[in-house]
Amino acid sequence: MKKIFTLLSICFFVSALSAQTIPNAGFEQWTSETEATGWASNFSMPLMDMFTIDYASAEKSSNSHTGFAMGLHAVPISLDISSLPIPIPGMGSLYTLPGIAHLGTFNLGFDLESLMTGMLGGGGSINASSFIEGMVQGGIACNRVPQSVKAWIRYVPANADDAMSITVRCYSNGEKVAEGVYNQTTASNSFTQITIPVTATSNTTPDQLNIILNCGNQEGTYLHVDDIELVMDGGGTDPEEPEAIEEPINVIFSAYPNPTHDLITITPTVAGSYQAIMFDMNGREVWAGQSLQGATKVDVSTLSEGVYFLKVTANGLTRTEKVLVK
Repeated sequence: MKKIFTLLSICFFVSALSAQTIPNAGFEQWTSETEATGWASNFSMPLMDMFTIDYASAEKSSNSHTGFAMGLHAVPISLDISSLPIPIPGMGSLYTLPGIAHLGTFNLGFDLESLMTGMLGGGGSINASSFIEGMVQGGIACNRVPQSVKAWIRYVPANADDAMSITVRCYSNGEKVAEGVYNQTTASNSFTQITIPVTATSNTTPDQLNIILNCGNQEGTYLHVDDIELVMDGGGTDPEEPEAIEEPINVIFSAYPNPTHDLITITPTVAGSYQAIMFDMNGREVWAGQSLQGATKVDVSTLSEGVYFLKVTANGLTRTEKVLVK
């Protein structure tokens, strides 16, 4: 009986963890060049029974923290009035929708026309907050409120009027029970890791979690997001990748090119010898080197395409980085 109880406990624990995992958190898998697997960034919907809005806010980007990243941009919409029997002044002007990607679905029943109140007056940018509240719904299965969410971002706004945001929300039966929001208006030209604290507003156990990425609503603004992870109570993380990478990032080294298809070069920035290990998504070792000195070339041409992890140790310090073989 004790063994059965232990087994059931382990199964429950594994199930709880799986419900807290962000799908495709490193943006390495893409359904198309404009939609990352597990993330919603595309939709098509009619407007005023005369037009169709085709929305695609994301792109697969090699400008990343590791491997690929999600690149977000505002979406310009130009309404074609050529088919109208009577031309309406301003209707052919350009409108800009904010660049949004998230873990739920887009609400195609929402009256988007109500946001475009300036439609007859010559276009304009749609407010990102209003767009999110109206168009974004749902999320992934969730049974715990995370302590925080971490992400690596690079943000280049078109002008000082624009602002990006990452919003974390937990729901119970459609009602919001926890939220965390990160906003930024200034440029960060290199990737920086941010932390988004999440605050519970109810004692209710959540059943859904959504992470909403918003680059802003100005054409020419770009937001790159990569390597998102949940931080649970006690500081533990539920990342997409194996537990082996949960180590302090203390050793600085470069591994390039990344992505690669044949060779990758490890160049440490610490003196003395070092060791390096590469393993796959299942934690299996695929290459290892001991007592290495200086730059080391690793042949990955025989490896299957996919995500691997390169772990370097030197002077008692360790760092692990993701490597994409394609």
